[in-house]
Amino acid sequence: MNSVVESITERIWDTIYFYIPRELEEFYTEIAKISPSDLLAIFEDITNKLEATPEDKRATILSRHAVGYISHLGLRFAVLATDKEMREQIKSGQTELLSTHLLERFYEAVPKKPAEYRGVAMQMLAARSQDSDLKALARIIRDDPPATCEAFAVGLSPLFRLNDWNLSAFFPEAFQAIEHQHIAASIIDLSNFVTNQRKLKQHPGYERRKELMELLGGVVRRLEKFEEDPRNFGQEVNEIQNTLKEAISLAVSLCYCMGLMGDEAAIGKLNQASELMHRRVQAEAFGSLARLGDDHGRKQLIALAKEPSARLRVIAYAKELGLDDMINPKFMSDVSTAEAKLALWLSEPRNFSVPPTKLELIDHRELYWPGYKEIQDVYLFRFHYELGPLTISNIAISGPVNFAFGADLADLPIEDIYAAFAGWHMEHPQVQEFPVEYMEAFKATAITPLQRKLRDAGHKKIKNITLGVFFGEHVLVSESSRGKLRGIAVTSSNDILWFPTSSRTRPITAVEAYSIFKGRIVLRSFNEALSNAWRNFEEYPYADEEDSEDDNEDTNSFKPDSTDHDSDGNKSSNDS
Repeated sequence: MNSVVESITERIWDTIYFYIPRELEEFYTEIAKISPSDLLAIFEDITNKLEATPEDKRATILSRHAVGYISHLGLRFAVLATDKEMREQIKSGQTELLSTHLLERFYEAVPKKPAEYRGVAMQMLAARSQDSDLKALARIIRDDPPATCEAFAVGLSPLFRLNDWNLSAFFPEAFQAIEHQHIAASIIDLSNFVTNQRKLKQHPGYERRKELMELLGGVVRRLEKFEEDPRNFGQEVNEIQNTLKEAISLAVSLCYCMGLMGDEAAIGKLNQASELMHRRVQAEAFGSLARLGDDHGRKQLIALAKEPSARLRVIAYAKELGLDDMINPKFMSDVSTAEAKLALWLSEPRNFSVPPTKLELIDHRELYWPGYKEIQDVYLFRFHYELGPLTISNIAISGPVNFAFGADLADLPIEDIYAAFAGWHMEHPQVQEFPVEYMEAFKATAITPLQRKLRDAGHKKIKNITLGVFFGEHVLVSESSRGKLRGIAVTSSNDILWFPTSSRTRPITAVEAYSIFKGRIVLRSFNEALSNAWRNFEEYPYADEEDSEDDNEDTNSFKPDSTDHDSDGNKSSNDS
């Protein structure tokens, strides 16, 4: 085993050491350069060691970074396997890269949780995509697919990008896996995609169209029961959201599938789907009805353009069917498009699952924005949800990114709202942040001096949360008290920003506070109109009340905040 292979495999099994992001990036760069022979040796080593370990112990012998390592190894394999010259060599038998048998063994050997491991194994089979790989893939997803739809979608992703794989080696066998509801939508999406991409005269699922029609009828009935009482999908919020997500995804995929198959026998099921309240399902149902020549479907499709959450899909289908001249031009303007993108984002299952009750444009500016060379149109919308007795309202951004924080931003100045989104959205190798529990080495040089500065400014009961590194400058994010008010402090060598949290229903957290700090600097640096926006800006006045002496204790205990990423690179707060 050579030094490169040893270096990589050692880190996969290292369960103790914590690597900081810079070291991980360097290591991922190393992975991106490894040769096919080294890749084979690494996966043989991983598979052999996992197979030699009892199944219930396999997750415990992998390092905390193993998912990331194996994902990058899978990406390296995918790059090699999808190279045109390499594919010709594999097809002709000149090279094997990794065999179908080894990839199947790897799939069975990795832990079932987290599901990303199996998603990577699937992705590698799909990237290689020889007939033997595709047949193995169909067997795997039929008998024992990954536990989450996200991991499964990653596994199938190469088949959406490649156009030279043999459909008959995967379909129709893959349709046997639709009994697993959490992956059914992805299978149907792939069959819909290849029908369009390859301009097939017959949909891969055509022979099973009656079964698919019945499946659509079943999922529509389930969604009708949900609309009557969401508790029909479970008692816990997460359970309800996950079940709703799967049902909506499946209904959308099946509606589109019916239109592609061109069988008018599906019109009845599509009409039932169009009566559901969910706008995305309505758009797909009316689009397929229009595609099947149904006049009522055409009219309803055009009328649906007024609904922001369905607008983009409606316009796309109208253009495809030559009906776009029937849509009111105001629904095709830039601001209407921004509104539609945001409504669609808010409607995603990981956010609210349903469209907002109301959207209001509150500000629009042209700004230089992190990650973009050209000036961007940036929109701020206030969204409202009226969910029975519960009313939710907040500010969201649309334009360069669609996002809403869990914290309520409504009381902030407009400039700070822009700053919060800009700071959150920016990515740069010299901008990092770490939970303070892993930063013991920085305690003397960074954390202690900044905490002392905060204490000297009158802050008490300090609880450190995050240490940021912003272009070489250390920034400490903490909870602290000023008088009898509790808040979030962001401390750098030059400034202390402080945001009270005590009096808010959904107060600002460390995420928003640090984002405002970063965003102010970035927006001020590249936008002349904002160059003086935060000069001599008084944060929040000190409270008059004093803490009692026994309330002065500092602590470093904390619970880190968390933020998720979507498949498009956007981030989403779990608290939205």
